[in-house]
Amino acid sequence: MLAPVSLKLGGVDGAFVAISLSYLITAGLIWPISVQEVGSVHYSVGSSWAQLWEEFRAGYDFIISRQSVLVAIVQHALISTLTMIIAVLAPGFFTRVLGMQPTDAVYIFFFAGLGMFLTTMWTGQLGHRFRRETLAIAGLLIIGLALLGFTYVAWNSEVTMGAAPRPSQPVIVQVMAMALLLGCGGTLASVAAQTIVQERTPREIRGRVIAAEFLVANIVGLVPMLVISGLADLVGIPAVLMGLSVVMLTSAVLSLRIRLRRKEA
Repeated sequence: MLAPVSLKLGGVDGAFVAISLSYLITAGLIWPISVQEVGSVHYSVGSSWAQLWEEFRAGYDFIISRQSVLVAIVQHALISTLTMIIAVLAPGFFTRVLGMQPTDAVYIFFFAGLGMFLTTMWTGQLGHRFRRETLAIAGLLIIGLALLGFTYVAWNSEVTMGAAPRPSQPVIVQVMAMALLLGCGGTLASVAAQTIVQERTPREIRGRVIAAEFLVANIVGLVPMLVISGLADLVGIPAVLMGLSVVMLTSAVLSLRIRLRRKEA
């Protein structure tokens, strides 16, 4: 919600100011947290690289040996990749499908943020009543359905040349509803997957596993983020959205099959 508002009110400079303030506020919130940690060990430059590789390898070996943790990390990587892809597709979707300026995206992203907020509150209060795998699968399914809704709107409204006509109120309402679902599903799957990783990783290796997790997520999301804009120009935004929905629904089905297989075993 903050990005389009800051761009609309303060331009690029305002957006960077908002980003900077967000990090400063976050740092201030983290600062008072007290954590008991073992004393740091100092290494030479040469041994530091060797130690870094050994710690990454330890986290990687643990991930491969624990199927539930591996599946959760793959799910988290999918959500991270999807987030980056949507950030790239959003300007084209608003201009070519909805006929809106990209800075007006606040009206749509507000509902995605609302879905994230409500789901975060719900998982914090009631999420413990459900299995983490079930919540992650449900989140992936919700994301896939939301993307199907976006695909339907895009196929009926996308223009290839000129300005897109101003969408009707029912179309705007549908897009807002899909954005709400996207925020809910993304948060549900991401929180559940991250919880699985933290709960099922021993404390002494948890930092290495989480570091490997975010490294994998960033590497996996890099290539799609670079090619998705050109792909949308080549085959169209609706086809790209349909492909994303198929990927997310397939991942939900595969996650369900893995869970049922582990349950039977």
